Amino acid sequence: MEKTKYVGGRKRQERDYTKPLSELLPQIIGHRSKTVGEIADEAGRAEQTVRQLIDRLKRQGQIHIKSWQRGLFGGQIAAKYRYGPGKDAKRPEPLSRSELTRRYQKTDKGKQARNRYLSKKKGVGVLISAAINKNPLMAAIYG
Repeated sequence: MEKTKYVGGRKRQERDYTKPLSELLPQIIGHRSKTVGEIADEAGRAEQTVRQLIDRLKRQGQIHIKSWQRGLFGGQIAAKYRYGPGKDAKRPEPLSRSELTRRYQKTDKGKQARNRYLSKKKGVGVLISAAINKNPLMAAIYG
C-alpha cells in the first residue's frame, strides 16, 4: 500500500526521490499522452519542475506534443505530451468571447448568473408580483 501526502497543496502518492524525474517520465507517460498536471500528480513533483524537464526534453527532441486539451469552459488549453520523437500537434485557435459565454451559460452556475442578471433587468416589482400570483396566501393578503 502506497502512502499519500500533500505536495504543492495536492494529495499525491509518496514517491522515492532517489530516482530523478527524467528516469520516471517514460514509465509515467507510457503509451498514453498526458498533461503537465497529470504527470506532476503521478510523479509527486511540482508542476513547475515537470514543466522545466519537459521543456528541456522537448528541445532535445525526446518528447513531443501529441494533442491539445481544452479546459472545462474551453478557455485554457493544455498540451498533452508523448514520449519519443514526433511532430508537434497544431495548437487550436482560441474560442471567441461569445462561444466562451455560451458554454458557460450551459452550466448550472452560468444559468444561475443569467437568472440573476435577468431578475435585475426586470426589476423588483415584477418579481414581487410574480411571487404574489404564485402563492394563494400572498394573493389573499395583498388582494
